Amino acid sequence: DQPEVRYNLALWDPALVETDGEGHLLLRMEWDAEGKVARSGAITTKGIFETDYGYLEASILFPVTYARTCTFALTNGQSSVNVITTSYGKDGVNYRQGSGLLDKDPLGSSMESVLVNLYDGRFHTVGLLRAAEGHTFYIDGRETAFVPAADLPTDTGDNYLALFWEALKNDGAGRNENENSIPAALKVDYVRVWSSLPATLGSASNGNATVVFNDDFDGAELDNSKWEKCPEWDRQGKSRWQNDMSYLDGEGNLVLKMEWNKDTQLVDCGAVRTAGRFSYGYGYYEARIKFTSHYGAWGAFWMMCGNVGGIGNGAADGVEIDILESIDNQNGIYNHNLHWDGYGAEHQVATPELITKVNIYDGEYHTFGLLRNESGYAFYIDGHLSGIKLYKDCLPCPENGYIKLTCESAEWSGGGSPECIADLPGEMIVDYVRVWDTMPDLQAGSNP
Repeated sequence: DQPEVRYNLALWDPALVETDGEGHLLLRMEWDAEGKVARSGAITTKGIFETDYGYLEASILFPVTYARTCTFALTNGQSSVNVITTSYGKDGVNYRQGSGLLDKDPLGSSMESVLVNLYDGRFHTVGLLRAAEGHTFYIDGRETAFVPAADLPTDTGDNYLALFWEALKNDGAGRNENENSIPAALKVDYVRVWSSLPATLGSASNGNATVVFNDDFDGAELDNSKWEKCPEWDRQGKSRWQNDMSYLDGEGNLVLKMEWNKDTQLVDCGAVRTAGRFSYGYGYYEARIKFTSHYGAWGAFWMMCGNVGGIGNGAADGVEIDILESIDNQNGIYNHNLHWDGYGAEHQVATPELITKVNIYDGEYHTFGLLRNESGYAFYIDGHLSGIKLYKDCLPCPENGYIKLTCESAEWSGGGSPECIADLPGEMIVDYVRVWDTMPDLQAGSNP
């Protein structure tokens, strides 16, 4: 009922606990410049509802914030088990599950071990099964870790639930607040407790995602209201975009062909783009593609956003986003990339580390996705998070961008070599391209 000081930079303020009238609890956070504290909402069930063994779950939409920590915990006031703790500080976004009683949280920075992006604008479920054997943690209905009772005791004493924010100095709180901190809200859809593990666990959800662009490449001709064939010109020193290399196969696919031209000593390649027809800003972009591993030539699903040639404003005014490039495909390698500040001496590039490896050269279709939003860029393969770059590494670009599907070759990649010539012709086959205004609900691993 009264503001409670947390550490030296946080103040729990009951005035910042409210509901939005749409079935959500809001725990707000704002920086108090005069008092030099982060005021935030916090709630507990202490003295109202307490439990021992059982399964508890919450559905939460986590904001990306500067130097703030959000926690959903089970506690007795002396010790606690954190169902989830999220933070955005000097080291970027991370989240943990476990307890301060452990030398090391069971998941640590679970972004890599669980491959879930909690900052994609969707509600995510976080759960904890507390039993005599130990603690089992869940994210989006999937088990993420188990800590035996020997490492983290599961006493039968009553514990209460807590949802709260904190601001810690070691995360950067109190530094550069005027530049970085903005009001935010932790949005909670529900909190539920069962006596044991229920038959169905909650998953990520977003019922508000709307398709803003879609092409299944049906028919006999490319839809000129959505696409144009890229201008015919030499690319990368060993290839040339040729209009007759891009066509529909009549079976619902776009085909981008790669073929050695002995007259020009170049690889003729297909390439299409939505320039002048469709461009978009923040949202989720996805294509279902069958890549081949032809020596020295590669395919790409990418975007040109804003003024990529602009210098001096980082990536905020323009960025090339390589959602997927199959460069060095003969060795099973591919990448995601971000390029900005032109292509000359000022050129900057960021390459998200691939944190999952999928064999995209197995002759099957795979889905490749990109989420662009205020926090940065998240890349997906077959519905799984595969790489992420946040705004501390590459300023998000809100400018509209158009989509490109292309094939290319270069001398440095082996283009024009005897191995390349012998391995061609080849094809990059695209089943669909879709764009949503925000992150949709993906079925990870599905390949319809």
